[in-house]
Amino acid sequence: MSLSPLILFHRGHGTDHVGRLISSIHQFDFRELEWAHDYIQWLFPLATRSNFNAQAPLLTEEDRVEFYRDPVIRRNFRTSLELMWEFYGFRICETGDLGRTGRWEERRDNWLTTGNHNLLRITRILRSSMLCGFIEEARIFLDAVLMAAADRPGTVGRSEEFWTTAVTTIPTSPE
Repeated sequence: MSLSPLILFHRGHGTDHVGRLISSIHQFDFRELEWAHDYIQWLFPLATRSNFNAQAPLLTEEDRVEFYRDPVIRRNFRTSLELMWEFYGFRICETGDLGRTGRWEERRDNWLTTGNHNLLRITRILRSSMLCGFIEEARIFLDAVLMAAADRPGTVGRSEEFWTTAVTTIPTSPE
């Protein structure tokens, strides 16, 4: 069986469509995370084509099995989640929930604004997390972004609905 480009990428052996390893993307600073628009589909794959990166691979059922079972892929996916949580101003706490970082105001102001493209990214991260077997991580991220959105009523519009649907729609296990 030939491994998909997505699995090779998440194992750290393959590159994305522009030649980056996952470890390189994990080294992005906040500016790169904000302004690059073609990495998020690789870090957080979905089974549907991206409107923003037609070169990103689609998540297949075979890929999902690997995301559920391969410890290297699971570790890299978790690192991707932690990177994006930090980007949005969250960090994992001893309680297992997400708390706000010391840079919360700066990070929040970067994404918690009306019509911000990061609202779509959050939806993707939540959906991909659910599909790839990171259900608890999706739930704690959802709780954190909903609490943040409650501080600024009306800011995220229908994104709250999309976020909640992404996490409450439990996908079937690929195994």
